[in-house]
Amino acid sequence: VDMGYYIGYNTLNNIQEKNMILNKQFKITYFAVKHGKHITRNATWTDQCKYFTSKVGNQMMTYFDMDANGYRTAKGSWTVRF
Repeated sequence: VDMGYYIGYNTLNNIQEKNMILNKQFKITYFAVKHGKHITRNATWTDQCKYFTSKVGNQMMTYFDMDANGYRTAKGSWTVRF
């Protein structure tokens, strides 16, 4: 079974975005500064989700958080599991 593990580093952003399937559910884990620890969220990829680089050079990924029913953004590095 392909678990679809990807790490969100700049060199992989274009590859990752092409591998994301519209409306497919996944789990994302990353360090959340707000919480001061690593968190895992149930998510889905929508047409409003994206990878980008912030103005100060941080790697970012906007995803739809299914638990909070809203969009969130992960910063730095993250792991995505299907």
